[in-house]
Amino acid sequence: MTSSRIYFGLALVLAGSVFFVNLGQARLWDRDEPRNAGCAREMLERHDWVVPVFNGELRDHKPVLLYWFMMLAYSVFGINEFAARFFSALFGLGTVAITYDLGRRAFRPEVGFWAALMLATCMMFPVAARAATPDSVLIFFSTAALWLYAQGYVLAPSGAGASRSGTGLVLASYASMGLAVLAKGPIGFLLPAGIIGLYHMVEEPLPRGDGLPRFARWLAGIRELLHPARILAAVRKMFLLPGLLVTLAVAMPWYIWVGMRTNGEWLKGFFLTHNVGRFLHPMEDHSGPIFYYPLVLFACFFPWALFLISALAQGIKTAQSTKPPGRFMRFLLIWAAVYIVFFSLAGTKLPNYITPSLPAFALVTAWWLDAWLRGSESNRRSPYAVAWILTGSGLVIAVAIPIAAHIFLPGEEILGILGLVWLAGGVACLLALRRGQRLGFMVALATAAWVFVVGLFGVAAVRVSCHQRFDYLADILRELRTSSQEPVTVAAYDSLEPSWVFYLGQPIQFLPASQGPDRIRDLAKSGDFCLLVTRKRYEQICEKLGRDLVPIAGVPYFLKKHEEILLLGTSEVLAKLDQPAARSGPDHTAEAAPAGGTVHRR
Repeated sequence: MTSSRIYFGLALVLAGSVFFVNLGQARLWDRDEPRNAGCAREMLERHDWVVPVFNGELRDHKPVLLYWFMMLAYSVFGINEFAARFFSALFGLGTVAITYDLGRRAFRPEVGFWAALMLATCMMFPVAARAATPDSVLIFFSTAALWLYAQGYVLAPSGAGASRSGTGLVLASYASMGLAVLAKGPIGFLLPAGIIGLYHMVEEPLPRGDGLPRFARWLAGIRELLHPARILAAVRKMFLLPGLLVTLAVAMPWYIWVGMRTNGEWLKGFFLTHNVGRFLHPMEDHSGPIFYYPLVLFACFFPWALFLISALAQGIKTAQSTKPPGRFMRFLLIWAAVYIVFFSLAGTKLPNYITPSLPAFALVTAWWLDAWLRGSESNRRSPYAVAWILTGSGLVIAVAIPIAAHIFLPGEEILGILGLVWLAGGVACLLALRRGQRLGFMVALATAAWVFVVGLFGVAAVRVSCHQRFDYLADILRELRTSSQEPVTVAAYDSLEPSWVFYLGQPIQFLPASQGPDRIRDLAKSGDFCLLVTRKRYEQICEKLGRDLVPIAGVPYFLKKHEEILLLGTSEVLAKLDQPAARSGPDHTAEAAPAGGTVHRR
């Protein structure tokens, strides 16, 4: 028990350092973070806990649960980046704790520890845990649903699923699915329930088909798997109907409420556009081939994905056993496969869609590595291959990052030092293998992974974020809003980033290029008016604007080389600014032209 607590505490400390170090130091990243954070702020300012609104418009992209947590964090910490991300990090830590407990219960405390560490130090899960998006909330409640169900049925002695305690855990699992539905929609129920249903369908052995050709055996197995009697038996065993009622009791009240408040518009946009539409067709240019996710998985679960082929091969063999480890391994493999297959069939593809499968992959990989550490797994080639790949990756990163930084982020070439982490880790792993020190190999690899993700997300991301400079223009607009007795209208022509809305703290009217300069001139005559426009667009329309609008300030457009965001204003606006002299923008001199980022006051 003491060793289990030590492993658990160490896993939480390491994961907490990954998720919370400098959590609020980096500015919000366009476009999802400021949309979600801004929506929660607008709901809080309107004292409305039902209808999601961003930039003054109905936001039907996601359900409400994340916004509720953000509103709670804003009430405690204030409206800032840390508050917007706090619950994502907290739920990320919760998912790590659940992953540890699953490994401990099914195998050994060591397996739970390695699985928790893998989850916290891979490439994609920390992104979800440090982002103001609903992914971490969805992952936690989906994982919690499978964790509760596994305790009530999969890991319990035979027949315990029908006991009072087992039934309670199963129904609690469906309640967790209801919260997942409130976090991101129907997939919060469909995929965990699909995993449970498939597990029960394969729980009874399929016919062997001895004497039949391989293809015929496959057909016979699929036919038996999809037999109505087997499906109905699975539905009964998984308590689907009472479980569905529990899920609906948790999630449905808000969906009904928001539907009534918006005359069905939110429900129509969310279910038809952002669920059915995204599944059937690629949206926002997020498409990919059918094998997209097997490739993405390698990057998402790096460096631990380097062991996946060996771990999955051994896991499939173990899953054929009728003993408890075989039952749980079947559960894990189905868990991983359902997410990969489902989203591979979807039209819209994004790497974060499969993040809820990472706890399952982490547990399978940790189980295999634990067996290798104890000497029951004799594979020697995989660890050597991993060590060499890490060394090579470190060299590539150490060269590639300074080159990319020189082009897009001048002054950040020092970030190439991150490559040295993998380089040193790879060399340490090779030395440990040469000496036959398997535990030394794992410690070196885990240390390198932990140092890299803390450096990447806790240090490098903050430095890169400093190149987002819209807050300078937002300060000018807030100063103007304070000095003006009349409301100041702010519009953006052709380009509008959600972070502009969040950091300005007020809605920004979007003017598409199709409306042309005439619409801009009309707004300029209606009162105090400012316009955000890229330098390229300004040069195209400046002659048509005449003297109605003149540049006030300009800052570089983040990650768009040789492009700037200009702030234009009317003469009345210029007269209300604090000083008549020109004032420099970030990293610009007062003598520069408007394109150089200066502020011009009259």
